[in-house]
Amino acid sequence: MTLEAEWKPFSLTYVEYPVGDGLGALFAATSLCPIILSIMHATWFLQARDLHTLCFGVGVILNYILNLFLKITIQELRPQPTWRNPSHHWQQYGMPSTHAQFMAFYSCYLFLFVALRLPYEGRTRERVWKGLFLVMNFASAFLVMYGRIYLAYHTVEQVFYGCLIGMLLSYAWFCLVDHIFTPWFPWLASTQICELFLIRDLTYIPNVIWFEYWQAKNEGIKRMKSSLKRKKAKRI
Repeated sequence: MTLEAEWKPFSLTYVEYPVGDGLGALFAATSLCPIILSIMHATWFLQARDLHTLCFGVGVILNYILNLFLKITIQELRPQPTWRNPSHHWQQYGMPSTHAQFMAFYSCYLFLFVALRLPYEGRTRERVWKGLFLVMNFASAFLVMYGRIYLAYHTVEQVFYGCLIGMLLSYAWFCLVDHIFTPWFPWLASTQICELFLIRDLTYIPNVIWFEYWQAKNEGIKRMKSSLKRKKAKRI
């Protein structure tokens, strides 16, 4: 390694914004949403280990691969240096926007899952939390997409087509998982590889957190009673 070697920043988390621009700082922070969501998704899968979360994650990966393919094929450059971003000389292509395509895929898939897969009991509390969740879901996607334009990382067209592709792919992948893959989940969950990694099918369990809470609580009570009986038997 010599002093003359060319250096470049690690662009995964490298985001610039105008000094003193609070709104720009906000958009720079929201641009990390895809990374945060990916980490949260992986963490949830390792905790839940269910097939639908796995398929959702596979869809996210395929969406990213398609984005890379389109960028390499189209080869449209990012915006030229502007007053907002005067020092940028991009080395990557910008059509379609990776952030826009990711957030569109993720937010639309979550919307379809909440609207069509989660059971609906008609309670007021249920309507409130689902409504708030969906509003926050689409609001975060909008902030990320608009931020890419505001910070001059993408043109309007690059963000628009990224959003459109992400939405279409999300709908197609959800239909594929819901109608084609889901009927095979019980069989897949019974295979040796799924049993080895404790991957399960939670399709017919409406509230997984409630179910696991009561399962663990009842099992704990049962084991406690069994332990007390053994202790009494030893004393006798």
